[in-house]
Amino acid sequence: MRIFEILLLSLNVLTLVILLWKRGKAKKLLVALSGVALILLVLQFAVEHFRWQIVPAYVLTFLLLLWSAMQLRSHTYRLRHRALKVTAAIFGALYVVITVGLPVLLPVFETAKPSGPYAIGTATYHWIDVKREEKLTKDPVDKRQLMVQIWYPAETSGDEKIAPYIPDLSGLKMAVQQKYGVPGFFLDYLRNVNTHASIKAKISNAQQNYPLLLFAHGFPGTRYTNTSQVEELVSHGYIVACIDYTYHSIETVFPDGKLVLLSDNLPEMNDWDSWDQIVTDTWVPDSKFVLDQIEQLNTKDPNGILKGKINLKSVGMFGHSFGGAAAAQTLLADPRFKAGMNMDGTLFGKGDLKDGLKQPFLMMNVKTPEVNSADEPNEEELLRIGMTREDYDFIAKEIPMRKNNLLKNGGYSVMIDKIDHLSFTDLYLLSPFFSWNHQMPPRQAHSIINDYTLAFFDKHLKGKTDTLFDRPSSPYPEVKVIFQE
Repeated sequence: MRIFEILLLSLNVLTLVILLWKRGKAKKLLVALSGVALILLVLQFAVEHFRWQIVPAYVLTFLLLLWSAMQLRSHTYRLRHRALKVTAAIFGALYVVITVGLPVLLPVFETAKPSGPYAIGTATYHWIDVKREEKLTKDPVDKRQLMVQIWYPAETSGDEKIAPYIPDLSGLKMAVQQKYGVPGFFLDYLRNVNTHASIKAKISNAQQNYPLLLFAHGFPGTRYTNTSQVEELVSHGYIVACIDYTYHSIETVFPDGKLVLLSDNLPEMNDWDSWDQIVTDTWVPDSKFVLDQIEQLNTKDPNGILKGKINLKSVGMFGHSFGGAAAAQTLLADPRFKAGMNMDGTLFGKGDLKDGLKQPFLMMNVKTPEVNSADEPNEEELLRIGMTREDYDFIAKEIPMRKNNLLKNGGYSVMIDKIDHLSFTDLYLLSPFFSWNHQMPPRQAHSIINDYTLAFFDKHLKGKTDTLFDRPSSPYPEVKVIFQE
């Protein structure tokens, strides 16, 4: 919770306790406390802004003020009967639990302050690939369109507007309502969540140019699901382009206001061949197209920011989950990318990895129990768990083989214990409810993930030789690093 919210709730609880237990001995004090609470409410509105989770606290503030004023004018205390007092105390406690619980469970969170020396700027671009048809619409003349948000080291004046965490909240609200049945107003409070980036700030002149990284979100995800990771990279001197993979993102909003939701025309979960095809036919061409467009930005940027500041000889790509698979396949298809990273993604894609990648690649995964190949299930066991032999062979044999091939020319494997698949994103910051039973707090997980991400790209795009990958062992007991020669 934010400071005025904490002060308001704390004062309301104190007032409620005094009102129930001090009887008529502190009438003037109660009125004074209620008045201060009203002032805090106004300040919370003015500084931190309204959010629906605080509505019970707003209501409680006015009720306590009214009740205190009534007691000041009354000559008798109305809750002298023990049963009435106990009942009031029970309802008061329940109300306090709700009042405090809602803002705690649905907080206006902040991503960790980036540790690097650079301030951060951001600008968003809308690009249309006129050479490619959009296969996920019925319009035969529709072309593939992408929204890309670019983050870069900046020199801020202080006059720039701070970028919101969610660029198009109305689109996200509509998406979650249509796809998951969650009322749109439920997400209204997220409009108060900001990034550490200034919109269209001047790019920093501390360096002649900066290495470029492309980020691919998970499926479904959005370009902002890894903002805390992106900001950390940018603060250490990287330009990062985050791609919304249209119709495979939970929502995309184009400049004309058109809202594009996650496609309904998706394969079954175990249609492995179709998922391979989506990576190869859509995500890889999207990623290559974005790099094409960024090359043009380096010559002429309509926003007047990035011209000449992108080091196109030091380009990398990273992604989470499905986006991590896209990163591997994009490096296989396009030698302009010099290094890549996959965060816990199944290696989908049609590109043949039998000879491995020529570029350095990092597989960062959650730690999973080792499976003994001798324990291969029989047909009856497969039937019991609802899996076909084809499914089992793909998951237990094909994917591990792809991983071994991918890293065979000098790749890295980083295994992190006590986290899970979504720990690589910002999702667990949205509510402690999502991570209450996790062994590692979200911010601690982000710190480890960010340290190894930065170390990998520093080593292979900046040529540093004193990174985490140059040490004999990891400083984190939860991490195991393997270099595959």
